[in-house]
Formats: sequence, C-alpha cells, structure tokens
Amino acid sequence: MTTSAPTRVSRLRTLGIAALVLAAIGLGGGFVLVFGWSIDETHFDRPSAEFDAFAAEIAAMPGVGAVEKERWVEAPAFWSPVSSLRVTVERSGLPAVLEIACSSRNADPIDWGLVVQTPARAQVWVFADRTESGCPDFRLDVVPTVDAVDRLAPGRSIQAAVWENGRLSF
Repeated sequence: MTTSAPTRVSRLRTLGIAALVLAAIGLGGGFVLVFGWSIDETHFDRPSAEFDAFAAEIAAMPGVGAVEKERWVEAPAFWSPVSSLRVTVERSGLPAVLEIACSSRNADPIDWGLVVQTPARAQVWVFADRTESGCPDFRLDVVPTVDAVDRLAPGRSIQAAVWENGRLSF
C-alpha cells in the first residue's frame, strides 16, 4: 500500500510543527534558567592561581587576622570575573595592606573591604569598588579616619563611607 502525497506532506508538516514546539520549549526553558540566575545573582566560581597567591600574600602579612576571598562570574555575563577581598587587619598592619593593595599587579580589578581593629577596640569598616588602576579607591583617607574613630568612638563598630554626593557618612 502506498501513501498518497497529501498524507506525506501532512505527516511532514506535523513533524515540523512538533520540532518547532520542542525547540521553542527548549529556548524558553534556557531563557528562564539564565534569567533566574541573573535575578538571584548566582555566583559561579572562577578560580585563579594568581588571585589565590595574592590573597595568601596578604594573609601572611603582620597584623592581618583574616582574609576572605572570592572570584566568580554571574549570569548572563559569564566572561567577566569579579574578584573580592575582605581583610580583617589591626591598625598597625593597615599601612602595609594599603601599600600592597596599590602595588598589586592582579589581572582583574578587585572589590576591597577592610575591617580595621583599633587599639581602643573599635572596628572601622571601609569598602572600595573595583578600579582599573589596581589601587582601591575608598574615597577617603583610611588611616586618619581609622585613627579618628579610634579616638572618638572606642569600642564601637563603624562603617565609614563617602556617599555619591560627596558627604562623609559614619
């Protein structure tokens, strides 16, 4: 028994429509997955031996208590890694940490966070966004700020920051 031409065309059309529907479902599912990763800012680790060595060098410095490091990419821009360092340091070790931060030849810009422990038991938090120059820009002079907080607010935990409008905030 032979199949007529209209039946063959109908069968091919049905298979083509089914293939298009499956492709649309696959593309839609992929879009939802990447969109979901983008919304919740899922981090995908992107290790780097150079960055790990730099973090280890900082951790070995006198006065440094802890170094938390992370290097990742986010969806959908998987190609641009973000590096982040959070360093807990005593006031005595602060100048050396700032010096090594500015002399870093790390390939990627680094988001910096410092928690400075002062002699009067104050904690001063400062943060700097990534810069292309390598030297973190805290937008304030960190050492005199830490010294002032130590003198004026012993035992307190304070974040020092400069807002977008140039106002100093504690």
